[in-house]
Amino acid sequence: MASAPLRNRNLYFTMFGFLAVLTLAALVAGGLVYVHYHGRNAETRATLASLGLEADTARTETAAFQAKSLEAAKRQKTGVDFADEAIFLKSFSWTRFLSELEQSLPGASHIVALAPTPMGKARVEVRLRVVFSNLNEMLAFVDNLKARSFADIRLISEEKKAGEIVSEVSLSYEEHR
Repeated sequence: MASAPLRNRNLYFTMFGFLAVLTLAALVAGGLVYVHYHGRNAETRATLASLGLEADTARTETAAFQAKSLEAAKRQKTGVDFADEAIFLKSFSWTRFLSELEQSLPGASHIVALAPTPMGKARVEVRLRVVFSNLNEMLAFVDNLKARSFADIRLISEEKKAGEIVSEVSLSYEEHR
């Protein structure tokens, strides 16, 4: 190789030139890729900032909607409760309730006052005043109530008037369909 330095130098210059062209091409390609993706990166950042603002706006609107929804629910609650109670009172089988209550009464006993209070879909609490001829009838009445769909039976008060026992009773009735 040292015997022909001029020819070897041309080979080295050619290889150096080829490497320089390859390096220059790689630098140009790298620069183009950098410029292309740098522009896209800026677009992506702008899009992300825009989406962040839209998300904040959506959160604010959602919070405002929830507040309005809660306020409307509070305003409508009394109307809805009234409608629910009306539907309950219409669908509740009062004849079945009164029939079971009547069947629970022993012999000469009779109801003189009845105050039902609706408590839900198929449940009613009742305060009633019942007149019994003796203590055995009152105990039989309580036993008969327990045997039917009545619960929470409580004797609130008793008083004796003209040989009869007037008793105030509280109970709950749940309708089974």
